[in-house]
Amino acid sequence: MPTVRPLLAAAFVFASVTSSANAQFGGGGLQNFSGALSLNTPIGAFDDVAKPGFGFVFRTGIGDSEATWSARGNFAFDYFPGRTIYDNIQFLGVGADLVHRSRPSFYQFLGFGQYSTKYNLKTTNSLTSTRGSSDFGFTGGVGVNYSVGEKSKLFVEFAATTVFTGSRNSNWFPVRAGLKF
Repeated sequence: MPTVRPLLAAAFVFASVTSSANAQFGGGGLQNFSGALSLNTPIGAFDDVAKPGFGFVFRTGIGDSEATWSARGNFAFDYFPGRTIYDNIQFLGVGADLVHRSRPSFYQFLGFGQYSTKYNLKTTNSLTSTRGSSDFGFTGGVGVNYSVGEKSKLFVEFAATTVFTGSRNSNWFPVRAGLKF
């Protein structure tokens, strides 16, 4: 379980950062929970080893979500079926995003995360071994909010994610649809 320690350390750092960011962004407490499902399209070298996959993300906003600048914390899981000798490719991550709202319904975001990466590797004699690592990554994109009732919003996001998994990074485009409370 050596990949669990870096993930727990990242969660501790994230909790520490969000506490100080909470005071900086108005002290409104953690709020604005949201959840989303995603369709993920691998690109570049990652497309050679992975087929399109899916994912989900749970988030909490920090401070006033209607302000021009805010922050949010993420817990995400992304899955890809493999090609060739790779299979069951999984990314479990925690991260933080800086969010800019240019209009109430349109926003941009840029963030970073710590990912626990796991995959199955098929050998030439049909044996399978599980490999894993702890990796750093970035994500960024744009989103659109649609109001539903007084406090809930549907949203759609188009993003790009890069996880530094070695000499050839894992890159994909997630398209997310979800609900924010």
